[in-house]
Amino acid sequence: LFRLNTDGSDYQVIRSLGTSRSDGGSPYTTPLLRDGFIIGLTSSSGAGGNGTLYSLRKEVAVGGSVSADGSPLPGVTLFGLPGSPVSGADGQYSASVPLRWSGTVTPVLAGRSFTPASRMLADVQRDQTGQDFTASTCAVLSLSPEVLPTGWLGTPSRRRPVGLVAT
Repeated sequence: LFRLNTDGSDYQVIRSLGTSRSDGGSPYTTPLLRDGFIIGLTSSSGAGGNGTLYSLRKEVAVGGSVSADGSPLPGVTLFGLPGSPVSGADGQYSASVPLRWSGTVTPVLAGRSFTPASRMLADVQRDQTGQDFTASTCAVLSLSPEVLPTGWLGTPSRRRPVGLVAT
C-alpha cells in the first residue's frame, strides 16, 4: 500500500504486503478508505493460508497538555503540527498527522519558556497523546529595530554586515 499526492509527488510506502504467508501476501481487492482507515483483503496468509482482512489507519493523533504551576495553560501555539493548534481552556491540544509523520513540536507563548523546549517525533505509527509541556515565566525583551547595533565583521576584503537579533 502506498500514498501519493494527486499531482504524483510525495510517494511513500505505507505497508508492504509481501508474498509470505505471515505478512498478508497478494493483495486481493482494491483498498477502501472508510472512517480514516484503509481496509482491504489479501488472498494468502492468515489461518490456513486463506487470506487476511487488514485495516490501516490513514492518520494518527498527536496531542497532550500544557500547564504552568500545576494549572492548565490556554493559548499556547504548538508550531510544527498541521494547523498549529492552540491549547484550549483545559490546557489540552491535539492534531491529526499522516501515518508515519515526523516533525518537531514547539510550544510558543509570549513571556513563557517550556520544558521540554520542543519534542521531536519520528515515524509516528500510533496515537501520541502524552506529549505534555510545562511552562515557566521568563523575561520579555522588546527592542525597536532603529536602536539595534549594527556593524561589520571580518577583514576589509571580506566584510559581512552584522546586526543583533533578539528571539
